[in-house]
Amino acid sequence: MKILEKRHLIVFEIELVKQIEINIDYILMMVEKYRKCLTAKIRVFLLTLKKAIGSSIQLRNKKELIEEFIKTVNINTDVEGD
Repeated sequence: MKILEKRHLIVFEIELVKQIEINIDYILMMVEKYRKCLTAKIRVFLLTLKKAIGSSIQLRNKKELIEEFIKTVNINTDVEGD
């Protein structure tokens, strides 16, 4: 392989690595943005739920039980199956 070809190959590989780093940084930035958005949506949901519980006479006395249940639920929980 000629020196010029090796040089072009090295430059290409360096550029490829730079692009991958940028893409990884971008992906991490998007994941963080999604996490923040999801966290904000969860907060809004919990606030809405607390208001609904507070406005229901039947649910007020079960407020602690409902809040404890919500703490145990996560993305992998099959609420309908349990």
